[in-house]
Amino acid sequence: MANIIFLNGSSSAGKTTLAKEIQKLSKERYFHFSIDTFCHMIEPTLFDEDPWSSVNVAANAMHQAIVSVCTDGDNVIIDNVIDNTFIHWLRQCISLFKDFNVTFVNVYCDPEDLAQREIQRGDREIGLAMYQVNNMSMIETYDLHVNTSKLDKTDCARLILNNLITDRSKCAFRILEDKLGANK
Repeated sequence: MANIIFLNGSSSAGKTTLAKEIQKLSKERYFHFSIDTFCHMIEPTLFDEDPWSSVNVAANAMHQAIVSVCTDGDNVIIDNVIDNTFIHWLRQCISLFKDFNVTFVNVYCDPEDLAQREIQRGDREIGLAMYQVNNMSMIETYDLHVNTSKLDKTDCARLILNNLITDRSKCAFRILEDKLGANK
């Protein structure tokens, strides 16, 4: 059965860096799927008048592609930001990924580090990351929490790889399925 490591957290929390480190350290192959990558697949001039509509199209395409890869038996790391605004993405993932082992990981860092990283990136609106952190109240259930301010990327990756979900009946996605309902 394919494994999915689902990294959820605000922009600049360290998800992409962590995904690459997991790929490097794992003895198994993992495909890295990022919402940023799928959004960049759409020509910017062809985004819908409401850009969030296009982001939703990109997220749906990503989720469907993940199912295809996992159905073929390959593992996936998801690098995403699901906050209260996009809770429907989580419901979709819960429904689509029901046949796979999903380790749902909250990736976060200290607010001071988050602000500094956001400035260093230079490609995000300042304040977006803290807005996302403050808008994640609907998701309280995770299999694992990693603070990228307290642990370096290698220690975070090892922590995740050493705690992969192998029993879907006891995972965060199963609890969230009951709480949120996959088809609501």
